[in-house]
Amino acid sequence: MKRNIFGQLPFELGDWVIHDYKIAQITRIENDEVCEVKDGTICVSSSRLDCRPLNLRNKAIAESIEFYRSEINKTPGSHGLNWPDIHNYLVQKCYELIDAKTKQESDNLWQKVGEFTNKVKYKLQENNIIDGVRVLGR
Repeated sequence: MKRNIFGQLPFELGDWVIHDYKIAQITRIENDEVCEVKDGTICVSSSRLDCRPLNLRNKAIAESIEFYRSEINKTPGSHGLNWPDIHNYLVQKCYELIDAKTKQESDNLWQKVGEFTNKVKYKLQENNIIDGVRVLGR
């Protein structure tokens, strides 16, 4: 992790962060890398976890991304989707939005997230029934 001008790491043990698009607490740091976080339900660990600081702006972004995910999830047939890749796409957009430097950059990213969500929902609705047979489940 990159240290600040005072030589401090950006995160400390016990800090609350955004990991993926969830709020989590850092429970382990090794070799100056966040290695484990817990959100009260699950524990995620790796040799390096990507996190962003928890503040009101970042929380709002993460919750908005979660809303878009839930919109896809409640579309009939969504259980048959490639959720690992969809999740990774939404996590990446969440981090890009948090890291955005300008309003225009942020607006463009929100547009991409909205378009992505709408396209996925459209594809589910478009191809769900063929010759009277539901092909993607309920």
